[in-house]
Amino acid sequence: MRETSFLLTYRTETMILTEIRCSSYKVIYDISEGNHLGLKNNLDLLEEIRMTTTIRNEAYQPKTACYHNTRVKNKVFKLGDLMLRKLEATNNRESKGKLVLKWDGPFKITRIVKANTYHLQDTKGKSLPHV
Repeated sequence: MRETSFLLTYRTETMILTEIRCSSYKVIYDISEGNHLGLKNNLDLLEEIRMTTTIRNEAYQPKTACYHNTRVKNKVFKLGDLMLRKLEATNNRESKGKLVLKWDGPFKITRIVKANTYHLQDTKGKSLPHV
């Protein structure tokens, strides 16, 4: 949001290694007294910088949500539809990494509790204990 995360965290801008090696303007004309005053000013202005960044972020979020929601296609499931269930991450799985199964199923919808909440049944007819 126009400010670096380093500035928002550590209250000052960074100097990259290339600036130090190549003797940039910051390095050549570094005056200790002026540097301390500049850091003190940065501390005074930090809260204002954080507030303006927060305001920009709050104005940006609805635009992003609107952009995202225009591309989302809602799917309404009905009784008897087949669906997959996302597996929970567990530590006892033998294989890890990107080849691990992330979905379980298919499951048949036997009852709709409310929007996006279903009672499921596996292909053998056994009901799942959790909604």
